Amino acid sequence: MNVLLFDMPGAIGQREQPWLHLKQRQGDEWDQPHGSDDLQCHLMVQCMEAWILADRETLKAFFGQGFKESSLPAPAHRVEDIGKQQIYDALAKASRDCKTKSS
Repeated sequence: MNVLLFDMPGAIGQREQPWLHLKQRQGDEWDQPHGSDDLQCHLMVQCMEAWILADRETLKAFFGQGFKESSLPAPAHRVEDIGKQQIYDALAKASRDCKTKSS
């Protein structure tokens, strides 16, 4: 079985079918391979750093004193829906006053 992992440049609808999204996306317009289904196409998060936001305790431990967790998007927010620039800005703001590590 083959699986396509596609790094997404933007958000898609929560219920959207991945092959349909790739077909309708201007600049991609990919056809679904014959015999494949939506379980063989996995759309990744917009920004790899989004996965870091899902583990707040590790972030706080890594950055240490001065880390401002309140500067990060709300924990209940779906990390795959957060835009790349918003993630970068939030991490920079949250770590700005850290003593030993900052972004």
